[in-house]
Amino acid sequence: MQQIAEALTAYSSLGNGELPDELSIAAYEQFTERAFLNLYDRGAIVPITLLTTLGERDLAQMRKSAGIGYVEPPPTPRQLTADELLEEEVRNDYATLSGSKMREKRRTNRVYEMMYQRIADTLDSRVTANVRAGA
Repeated sequence: MQQIAEALTAYSSLGNGELPDELSIAAYEQFTERAFLNLYDRGAIVPITLLTTLGERDLAQMRKSAGIGYVEPPPTPRQLTADELLEEEVRNDYATLSGSKMREKRRTNRVYEMMYQRIADTLDSRVTANVRAGA
């Protein structure tokens, strides 16, 4: 902890930031956060072990409040429902399985067959047309 205090003092004395004029806890905390993040990003403060998940969250919150290096995390992808997963499976099977394997799967799984019947008109046809040469 003493080394961090010394690093913050050195950071301020080198003109990288000025201690706040008003001596409030909030102002001091903001200065300390900004100084710490700048020193951390420069590699002047190096963790002695990997940060825990809680440490990562705290560091991200500190970055957000200080406005230094904060990147909004990507939104969590929506989990597909059971129906959506089944529909995806049917569409994939329709595109990749042979006709006999597809019929077997439909015959042995009632829920699968119901989904197939529901989306059958939206599936692309795999039948090709025969074209007579010269016609």
